[in-house]
Amino acid sequence: MKLYKNTGLKICERVILLFVIFAFFIGMSIFGDDKALGSVVLFDGQQHMSGKGFALPRGLSKFELSTINTFSGSRDLFFDLQFDSGWTGCGWNWTSWNYDAPKTSIKSYSKIIFYISVSPCSIHDITFQLTSATKPGTQDGFGKKVSIFPFIKKRDTYTKIEIDLSKLEGQTLDPAEVWGFNIGVFAGKASNPGRCKMYIDNIELIP
Repeated sequence: MKLYKNTGLKICERVILLFVIFAFFIGMSIFGDDKALGSVVLFDGQQHMSGKGFALPRGLSKFELSTINTFSGSRDLFFDLQFDSGWTGCGWNWTSWNYDAPKTSIKSYSKIIFYISVSPCSIHDITFQLTSATKPGTQDGFGKKVSIFPFIKKRDTYTKIEIDLSKLEGQTLDPAEVWGFNIGVFAGKASNPGRCKMYIDNIELIP
């Protein structure tokens, strides 16, 4: 009888131990890596404003952090683009082109979202492209370009843009070392002039 009770106790202890181990691994999978499971904010105009933008020096093109047309934070990325040769570009680098700064891996994420407002103007297309870091003195990595112009239905109103990262990867982009994005603005024919004001806010990576 004593042997039976001891054996029963050991079996019960083993069941409890297995349950505890199982619960531990389940908990680790749910709570163990918040960074991998949660979204990553790259710019929100409030707490995440590090980095530098650019606008190609054509006409009166310029970039600035502004309070003109914010979406939710206190600042937005403002690009005032004027061009006379059919095309211009702008972008944002959240490490300020610092090769020693930690870059962003997009491997654990499925899409990128941001909000964009474009002033009424004559534009044929707008493209979005991710960039990655390389060593100083060498060319940066570039991902595939995705047209976002068809999603912008109303001008002077913020539109939510959502892009699958799989569509942006490829070419020379290093998905483990992403540090910025480029936007191309096209007026159509190479001889067409154009000007537009563009505001971008709340850039975020989503699992």
